[in-house]
Amino acid sequence: MQKRKITNLALIAALQIVGFLFILPFMVAIDSGEGVYENLLYGTLIGFLLVLVSQIYFVYWYYKTSLEIRNRGYNIPIFILYFIPLANFYWLWKYSEAVEGVTKSKLQAVVVFLVNFLAGIPIAPLILQYYYNNVSVVKKKIKKISKKPAK
Repeated sequence: MQKRKITNLALIAALQIVGFLFILPFMVAIDSGEGVYENLLYGTLIGFLLVLVSQIYFVYWYYKTSLEIRNRGYNIPIFILYFIPLANFYWLWKYSEAVEGVTKSKLQAVVVFLVNFLAGIPIAPLILQYYYNNVSVVKKKIKKISKKPAK
């Protein structure tokens, strides 16, 4: 598994939270019926863009990690199932089973599935990346062939 800095993921998660905070006043203004929501439109657009960008990154993160897990020999269905309703539960379960194998049962498949399902983006990728970073990378030992003349 490729090591990624958790601080980068936390920064993107913070962008998503800030985006929601930009959207919140717009929602309050609409509920209050005061008609001031026109002034909050730009803040809301910025908030939607921040949330959209962070969501796109985390979907890309799931795509890249699923490819890395697949390269380790675990069976994960094609990533397009992530976007199909009800099929995404199947994909997420297979992903969770593979995570259990990659982390050598430090994370149980049920726990990974529940964290992804209940906490979702951005919490689940932060937790998973922490465990991915602790997975030991197996490097192949390559023998050097010396070019000594034959006797």
